[in-house]
Amino acid sequence: MRLITARGLTVQAGGETILDHVDFQIDAGEIVTIVGPNGSGKSTLLGALMGLRTASGDLVRKEGLRVGYVPQKLVIESSMPMPVLDFLNLPRRHPRTEIAQVLAQVGMQGAERRQISTLSGGQLQRVLL
Repeated sequence: MRLITARGLTVQAGGETILDHVDFQIDAGEIVTIVGPNGSGKSTLLGALMGLRTASGDLVRKEGLRVGYVPQKLVIESSMPMPVLDFLNLPRRHPRTEIAQVLAQVGMQGAERRQISTLSGGQLQRVLL
């Protein structure tokens, strides 16, 4: 089953072409790795596939498909107190039992009251998952 199909995907920014006629598809059950040097358009491609970047060409996502993205780096202001539980309830609230279960799945059980700004980089990425 096809989840995402891109044909002729082109992204331009500041008068520069970042992606030029990219054809790309992802089928259910596939694990896809996007590899390339700095500045080659990896993040731009992901942004376009998620609908966060304006692109031309054809882009079809399976109806109801939810796509997530864990950034390489997320800067959180350390002076703004925000426990993991509050962060995970953005933009909508989730049952505490569901949050506890998901945190346990990523090896962060019991972290609900920890401040986001005190987490290590790896711990933050687990919470972002």
